[in-house]
Amino acid sequence: VFNVSRVRVSGSTVRGVELGGAGTSLTAVEMVIDSTAAAGGNDEGYGIAVGGAAAVVVDRGIILDNRSIGVLAFEPGTTVNLSGVVIEGTKPQGGSQLFGRGLNVQDGAAVTLDLVYIKGNHDRGIYAAGQGTLVTVSRAVITDTLPDAAALEWGNGVGAVDKARLDLRQVRVSHSYVAGVAFSDATGILERVLVDGTESQQSTGSFGNGMRILGGADVQATSVRLHGNREVGLHVSEPGTKARFAGLLVDGARPQVAGN
Repeated sequence: VFNVSRVRVSGSTVRGVELGGAGTSLTAVEMVIDSTAAAGGNDEGYGIAVGGAAAVVVDRGIILDNRSIGVLAFEPGTTVNLSGVVIEGTKPQGGSQLFGRGLNVQDGAAVTLDLVYIKGNHDRGIYAAGQGTLVTVSRAVITDTLPDAAALEWGNGVGAVDKARLDLRQVRVSHSYVAGVAFSDATGILERVLVDGTESQQSTGSFGNGMRILGGADVQATSVRLHGNREVGLHVSEPGTKARFAGLLVDGARPQVAGN
C-alpha cells in the first residue's frame, strides 16, 4: 500500500509507475508523471500501468509526454480512479510508431474519470476493449487526438470495442479524426455530450463522423449535439446495432475530404 503526495516521476524508462497484484494500491495527491521513454528494444514508455487487480487513485495529476500509452489498466479486478487529471501528449511507440493513446483500458479493468482533460494523444484519446471492461467518464474534455504516426489512421477521441462498456456524462470530444466517439460491439450511456470538429482520416480522406455506432453496439444517449463534423454527424449501421437518442442535434456537417 503506497500513499504519496506532491511527487514527480520524470524520465523513467518503460514504465513511470507500475502496479500489479491483488491488495497492491497507490493513492497519490498532486502527482506528475512525464517523459517516460522506451529502452532496450522495448517500444513502450507507459506513464502508469496497472494490472492484476491492483488499485490506483490519483487526485490532481499530470501525465505528460509518455510513450505508447499514458495510462494502461488491464485484467479483472483492476481499478483506476483519476480526478482532476491531465493526460497529454502521449507519443507513439519508438519503433513501430503505433499507438500513443491517452488512456487504454482492457480485459475487464474498471476506470473512473472525473474532471479530466485529455489532449494531443495519438490513435485514441480513450480506448476501452474487452468483456467486463468498464470506463466511466464525467466532466471531461477529450481534444486534439491525432492519428497514429505509422499509417496516419484512426485518431478517434473516444472508442469502445469488443463488449466493453463506456459511459460519458458532461463530456466534450473535440477535433478528433475518423470519429469523435465510436462504439463497435460495445455498450454505453451518454448524457450531455458534445462532439465537434471531427476531421477525415488523414491517410484516405474518408469519414470524419461525429459518432459511429456499429457492429452490434447498444448505445443510449440523452442531450447530445454533433456539430461541425465530416461526412455525417451520426453513423449507425450493421445488424443488431441499437442507438436510442432523446434530445439529439446534428448540425454543421461538412463533406469528407476525399471526393467531397
